[in-house]
Amino acid sequence: KAVVSTQSTGIFSSIYSSASISSPLNYFQHKTAGSRTQICQHCMEEPETSLHFLRECVAFAIIRLLTTGQIVMNWKQIVATKINLIIDFIAATNRLNHNVILGEPKFIY
Repeated sequence: KAVVSTQSTGIFSSIYSSASISSPLNYFQHKTAGSRTQICQHCMEEPETSLHFLRECVAFAIIRLLTTGQIVMNWKQIVATKINLIIDFIAATNRLNHNVILGEPKFIY
């Protein structure tokens, strides 16, 4: 029987929410009137979708390079990347943390 830590559960929940309507990313928040714009507030270049965040947002390029070894990733690279590196990237950006209040991370694990 696999044991999953509370921290891992929180991160997996964040990954799932990034691809759903409950996502804190602007593309999804804009659809539910939670954001005035769907544009990424970090790079101001593209709609902030899950794929934009994971593979190409220039604002997270250094974090992406340090955690996954890639500055920009295509879909095949994302799929081929070990899940723990993707989780490290997501955690390092703090972008999917629903508990960020006034710019301060409030981690609940």
